[in-house]
Amino acid sequence: MVIAYIDEDGTWKTRVALFHNNSPPDVYDKWFAVLIDTGAEKTVLSVTAAVGLGVDFKALPKSDKKIFGVTGHMMETWKLDRAGLLFLNVDGSFHLETCEDLLVADTWEEDYFGILGRDLLNRFNISSDIENKKIYLNRIESIQPELFKPI
Repeated sequence: MVIAYIDEDGTWKTRVALFHNNSPPDVYDKWFAVLIDTGAEKTVLSVTAAVGLGVDFKALPKSDKKIFGVTGHMMETWKLDRAGLLFLNVDGSFHLETCEDLLVADTWEEDYFGILGRDLLNRFNISSDIENKKIYLNRIESIQPELFKPI
């Protein structure tokens, strides 16, 4: 079970690390905050997060998907193939979720580095403990994760 938290501003967030090109991240200094957004269709990272995690942004293929930011501005996106997000479980272990067509957005105005959308969130049952400001993402066992395809 993945643990998340309710931030001071009331938003639901968790911390994840990026798994890219089959190289595990240095989990001690590469974690970043993402917003849990049940209204977002796709999971998206900011360019700042992607570059900070070692992704060669300029080498990514452009996506035909356009997304809108909180202020209504449209953002261009790029596809990050063969990627996954690493989550911290309640028991201290790690949990990897592969992402099909993880998007990277060009402009970002928020204080978090990405959004977990329904493409990932639909794999979990979500429960909240408002009093303790915690969110729990419990993996639905019957939904099999997409596995990386060999190159």
